[in-house]
Amino acid sequence: MTAREVLGWRIPRTERDEFVRFVEEKWGCADSYVRFELESAMREFMDKDNLLHEAEQLLQDYLVSQGISSSTPVLSNERIDHSDTVQLGYRVNSQLKDEFAAFAKRHCDDNLGATLARALNSYRDGGRRQRILDKIHHLVTGGIDADTTFDADENGDHTNRNEENVSHQSTRSGLSDENSIVCQSQLDQRAEGGAKSDESVSVDPMMVSDIANKLGDEFTRKEVIRTIANELDGNNETVELYTEAIISYKNAVEHPINEDILISEERREQITVYGDLDREERVEKLRILLTREALKTHELDYSITYTDVQDLFKENLADQPSDDYTYTLMDDAAEKSGFEFEKRNGQYQLCVELRPVDRKIIEEAADHPDVESVNTTSSEKESKSPEGTEGSSIPS
Repeated sequence: MTAREVLGWRIPRTERDEFVRFVEEKWGCADSYVRFELESAMREFMDKDNLLHEAEQLLQDYLVSQGISSSTPVLSNERIDHSDTVQLGYRVNSQLKDEFAAFAKRHCDDNLGATLARALNSYRDGGRRQRILDKIHHLVTGGIDADTTFDADENGDHTNRNEENVSHQSTRSGLSDENSIVCQSQLDQRAEGGAKSDESVSVDPMMVSDIANKLGDEFTRKEVIRTIANELDGNNETVELYTEAIISYKNAVEHPINEDILISEERREQITVYGDLDREERVEKLRILLTREALKTHELDYSITYTDVQDLFKENLADQPSDDYTYTLMDDAAEKSGFEFEKRNGQYQLCVELRPVDRKIIEEAADHPDVESVNTTSSEKESKSPEGTEGSSIPS
């Protein structure tokens, strides 16, 4: 199950502004695409942009095997200015955020904000795509950089020397000129998702908008791909680029219960699952769920075991805590009036005695169809609510 959370790291304000400007120039607008590009930069930093990483590694390995050096820096070594920073409030994939943080702590000396700033800076400057282009240049020129100063002859003619170097490189590789061209073409195709993607594959924002508007508020990735196929012709890379762009345009995320379904972020915000809650919120939710069970069964004194607690979380919030953490939540829940964590019938249980329970907990617990159903079918039972509470049925 995938959730999103606010990134919350601080980066230099200038880098944030430059990155937003970069997104605006690339897509024509920023709002719908900043998060998409932000996550792409984070994935590239961790080498999780699969096709591009594979293409760069293929080129690098080949250059090394041919004795050609390529030293394009991955990240800028410039000092990060921390004098004016801004906190990033974009909501990103929670798992991606955790993976980036772990990767940065393991491999970088900077704090998380500074590391992210370097990753964004590299991504803006072309990132892996630019490095792939640089490596292809090194390959076709035999390692001579375009900015290298040559020992010119009296006529200042550098062309022949450069051509001789390329010819020498092809001969050293055991390739004829014709085969060298074929090899280069094959490398370009292998790197199609990287170096050539900026030229041969692009996403039309208008087409993204048109296709996105054909989809409903709830859809699957397969439906997106099928709709794209009906609107345009393209290879797998084109379809993949449009798919991600459309999902980002619609601000769509995985449904917390059914991962095959994509829904809007706005609707996702209305659905609460276990992973969305912090410890304090989980404890309060446990009190409400336990109180609700007591109201449904018309028992003033009601208790549940740790497995019952896990079942309640699973049923209502789509996931459950571990055994040890369940006991921790039960112990925390007992800190409010009306709740006790004690040993009954040989095992520790969380207990509720409804009379002293806070009115707000009673009201929220009672605001559920199952409780309403119980209340409407038990009018013959004598009921009494705490002072100031109406509509909740507490047996006397």
